[in-house]
Amino acid sequence: MTLAVGTELGVGALPDDVWSDLRRILRGDTVSSGTVAATFTLVRYSRTVDSGPAHRIDDLANVYSDQATIHGVGSSFLLPGGEPITNYAGITLQFSDGSVATIYDVEECNGDGYCVRDSNGDWIKAPTFVNLFHELAHAYHFVSGTMPASAPDQEFQAETEENWVRGAEDLPLRDPTNHALDCGVCSGDCFIASAASAHFSGQDFWRLKWLRDHVFRAGPIGRKSFDAMFGEYDQYSAIVAADMIRDEGLRRAVFWLAVRPLLTYYWFLIAYLRGEMTTDAITEMLGRLAAECRAVGTEARVQWSRTLSPAGVARDIGKVLLERGAASRTAVSCAEVWGASNAISYLAGAFDGVPGSLVLSRWALIRPLIWFWETVELCEVSGAIPLRRWCDWFDSWSETVPFDEAVDRAAVIQELQSAIASLPATAVRSG
Repeated sequence: MTLAVGTELGVGALPDDVWSDLRRILRGDTVSSGTVAATFTLVRYSRTVDSGPAHRIDDLANVYSDQATIHGVGSSFLLPGGEPITNYAGITLQFSDGSVATIYDVEECNGDGYCVRDSNGDWIKAPTFVNLFHELAHAYHFVSGTMPASAPDQEFQAETEENWVRGAEDLPLRDPTNHALDCGVCSGDCFIASAASAHFSGQDFWRLKWLRDHVFRAGPIGRKSFDAMFGEYDQYSAIVAADMIRDEGLRRAVFWLAVRPLLTYYWFLIAYLRGEMTTDAITEMLGRLAAECRAVGTEARVQWSRTLSPAGVARDIGKVLLERGAASRTAVSCAEVWGASNAISYLAGAFDGVPGSLVLSRWALIRPLIWFWETVELCEVSGAIPLRRWCDWFDSWSETVPFDEAVDRAAVIQELQSAIASLPATAVRSG
């Protein structure tokens, strides 16, 4: 075995994050620790899937004799020569004995996130597992003797292979002819949804981005307002997303408590504005999501209290988020069992640490969440949701948009309806 995870590199070693990223790259194929040495642990991997990333890691672990060691480090780590790791996101070096060291930042540029360019020249996120595979592509070509001579050709080669992982995860593809890298410039991305993206089904993650880009930001008023809301969102989302990346239980809890319900809510809004909603569709969707939430949550060790009904969830959200309760954000432990109550309290702490009233976040995120959970409870109690209830809610909610007084609310609704009218027919669905 010749692939290893480093356990000591100055003060920067974060091996647990490396194992998590390896498993994400391999998409369920089993990778485990082998022989433990003083400064590294060998990677044990027996490939069972036929994919480019799996073949690369299989070759590094089992074929080539030159050892490749992966070092996950924090954003403050300094490379040999004194350069910060944040200048590169990751780097792979080959030594005179043929061995290779991959060093990459698992803290995502202090939580701001790394960004690269797609074929349109737009900034797209570069998550840690993608950055790791980019560097492992370099490592493979070093030990296999297939590394191009020029640096631009080396990057084109690694970025082309990086897109194997992006394609498998339904992430935007990188332009392999554009080697630009920056920190935080793609902050318009939803950090929390991105951190939870592994739990989306089908194309739901990209439906969320599609709603953002083609509906809510389609016109000048929407772009200005949405960007203002993201100005609030960026103040708390990067920290939450970083903790979610480290803790699978928190990641699933936030997905089922907040991310998936918000996607459903906004799909219902579009269906309403297009005149496509029916009582049966609402009842079926909410009932299915409530059951799915509980089933998957339990499977993921999100322990739903027997006394915590959906209405209890709604009340707790309202108390600690909408009213800005005094809960403090506590350190995340991988051993934490994330129930509805403590996951909500955790989110409350993240909100609490942000100055200001977060008016736009409360309107666009928190009020819809409370409405969603209250409506789920009504669905479970009565077995049906009156269509008029949803229509009245959307009417009243849209009338309370916290825009600047100079903004004409009628113009906002007209802009939104114009964007929706130009879209292809949609089904009321969330997965």
